[in-house]
Amino acid sequence: MTRKSPHHPFATVDRSEEFAVAEPPSGTRLPEIPHCSRATAAFLASTPVVIARLEDLLVVPNDPRAAFILSRIDGEMTIQDVLDASGIAFDEALALLEDLLILDVVALR
Repeated sequence: MTRKSPHHPFATVDRSEEFAVAEPPSGTRLPEIPHCSRATAAFLASTPVVIARLEDLLVVPNDPRAAFILSRIDGEMTIQDVLDASGIAFDEALALLEDLLILDVVALR
């Protein structure tokens, strides 16, 4: 299924493949979030890393909020940490991060 990204009006997002979330390494403490599934907790405990080259970022639709979230990604902080540090509403920040994942600017490890 293809849709327009709500945060990047000129970007088309292909949703034909969903993100697979692997189980975190043993011994990893998952965040305790009320009403949160184990898969969601594992996703929030994942570490995002920037995979796009600087010149590739020039063609990504320009959204200052997405750029700010991208600036918080250091390869050490978890998704939960990045979302908390952004100061943006959780749902909105998560949608922006999802767009960065879909556009292959960011990957999870």
